[in-house]
Amino acid sequence: MTLKTRRLLFYSLLLIFILAGTGAILYSSGWRFNPGSFHLKKTGAIYIETEPKDALIQIDNIYFKNRTGLIQKGTLIPNLPPELYEIKLKKDGYFPYYKNLLIESSMVNELINVILIPQEIKKLPLDNSKKVKGNKFIALSKDGNKIILKDKETHYLYDLNNLSTALNVNAVFSTLSQLYALAPEIYSIVFHPFEPNKLIIEDENGLQILDTNRLTLDTVINKKLMDSTNSPLTAWTVGNSSIYYAAGTSNQELETRNYTLFSYNLILKTEDVLNQEPLAIEKDAEIIKIKADNSGNRIAILDNFNDIYIFNLSNQKLNQIAHSAKTFSFSPDDKKIAFLDKDGKINIYFFEDWRQGVNKKTGDIIRLDLNNKTEIKEIIWYQDSSHIFVNYNSRLDFIEIDDRLPLNQYIIADESLPFFYDNKNDLIYFIQNNSLLISSLK
Repeated sequence: MTLKTRRLLFYSLLLIFILAGTGAILYSSGWRFNPGSFHLKKTGAIYIETEPKDALIQIDNIYFKNRTGLIQKGTLIPNLPPELYEIKLKKDGYFPYYKNLLIESSMVNELINVILIPQEIKKLPLDNSKKVKGNKFIALSKDGNKIILKDKETHYLYDLNNLSTALNVNAVFSTLSQLYALAPEIYSIVFHPFEPNKLIIEDENGLQILDTNRLTLDTVINKKLMDSTNSPLTAWTVGNSSIYYAAGTSNQELETRNYTLFSYNLILKTEDVLNQEPLAIEKDAEIIKIKADNSGNRIAILDNFNDIYIFNLSNQKLNQIAHSAKTFSFSPDDKKIAFLDKDGKINIYFFEDWRQGVNKKTGDIIRLDLNNKTEIKEIIWYQDSSHIFVNYNSRLDFIEIDDRLPLNQYIIADESLPFFYDNKNDLIYFIQNNSLLISSLK
């Protein structure tokens, strides 16, 4: 072999080594050749978490093993060229889940908090032999053991472990009201936050605490006393260990209505003013609903003009987030609030940056424009803060909080039944033919 031939062979092998080595390095670094554009592009990945954990993963008709287990929470699928993919997650006995995801170079797109819904959701009687009085859910105790139902104007208190007897709350309250010289009419009622044997009741005199064991009444907020100071009670709520309430006065000069927010600690039996300066809203506006988040740091306010304000106790700022809302609900994680517009559109407002599959910044809003939106009665958060129940006039749906298409929406009950969701125990209650039914998505 001549010197020239040996040199040619050496340089040829060296070139092949460099090309192969470079290709191996590029491949291991996630670079792929795109035949459509004739360019090298770095790959991306998809990370998927599902419930049930053994759901089958299909990406553009290619199946991938679900690697979720005791150690690994989800499944990472790497080395995907940048493009739009159709994801399908499925399992026998469950409705399939669909999502279109755009994979970008060097980025990981996520599908987490995915819940596959069973094709058959059973509603089982809580007690086969017992009928209940009342066709409307009012409240569930924090421990999940007691429930209040309403039939017309009468409230009934049930122990879920024994449906054979019910306490007629109106009758007890009426009897005790006469002893305490109070009006017997009940305006609204909730459970005491940490003593399930006690009920907090609003009547024309204020807020009373009814002890169903000792059969006593204690006044915690006196409306007549507040009226005498021209600061009438307009709305109230219970959260953590406190009662939160609003009282307002008119400012004729500024043509505004000034409100003060209070909290009454049920443990210490002390009252505090929450806002350092009066909250000024429109002159003719009246606060009709307030709600505190789980941390007690934010209070949402709804007025009769359908405006929603968020008052932040930490920085004492009042921020208006909606102008035509019917109702609202804080998410269990306190990071979002859902509100229903008068036209039926559902809005999810983010209080802070969100990086769990759906990437949102503080103040962003996801708007869900659903079919039959004018029939929506209420929205209730699911316990994971990534889904909601939507209660229509004729059915109950379960919907993900995700503006990436398609939106996954499932019918939980295809008939109009009184409904209540126990967030703590992840249970759904229905009333059908005077029977209390229980169900679950798992």
